[in-house]
Amino acid sequence: MNCRVCGDKTIKAHLIPRSMCTEVQVGKNHAVTNSDAKYSPSQSGVWDADILCANHDGQLGRYEETALKAFQNLRSQAANKSFGSYELTGTDSESLLKFFAAILYKYAITRKELGRIELGPFLAPIQDFLFCQAPVPRFLDALLVRPLLSAGDTEVFAYRTPRPDRKFGRNIYRMMVGGVIAFVLIDNSPLADPKTMGLWIKTLARPKYIIGPADQFEEFQIPQKLIQKNDTLSAFLGKQERTFGRT
Repeated sequence: MNCRVCGDKTIKAHLIPRSMCTEVQVGKNHAVTNSDAKYSPSQSGVWDADILCANHDGQLGRYEETALKAFQNLRSQAANKSFGSYELTGTDSESLLKFFAAILYKYAITRKELGRIELGPFLAPIQDFLFCQAPVPRFLDALLVRPLLSAGDTEVFAYRTPRPDRKFGRNIYRMMVGGVIAFVLIDNSPLADPKTMGLWIKTLARPKYIIGPADQFEEFQIPQKLIQKNDTLSAFLGKQERTFGRT
């Protein structure tokens, strides 16, 4: 197949970065599942061999490496803090927006069976932002949440592919990567929610994030329900935990 950006020969491109998929593993595998509780073991997450060439996948990989380090830093900074909002040091907002845009872009050009999303007229300006040094699109922003399992939590318990949502009166794509829930704005209308103003990262020199209890978010609740629903999935995860433990 031909790269969607330049037409060159494509390579296997991970939709969620491999480095962030393996963060959830206990041992050599993790469970990839969906809403009907079916699952398959995976060593590195899901990839598509028909969307990007080595050069353009590598360009997105640089944004992913920056985000990986930023989220590791965020988890460390958030440990043992009270619930509330905090400034994230060591990174900048545009770098994180490029990462979230890269995830949305890959899911917008992948196949339906791999979880394709529809970005419509937003796809072209996102491509320009990622590959052509265009400025941050006016419709793009993000709100970051760190869900804590316990006071000293620095772990990653799951990742979640982008899903359309409607929050704050605007169109949002919701995802979880690197232990962070991101509400990514894809909407031409300006934000007007007074509770979250000042927390959206695009206009901030240093991005902010919110800390909240993990059990209040569907990113925690849904995996718990799937484990309870599927004895095979529960047994697989239990075996991984017993065999390898968690450091």
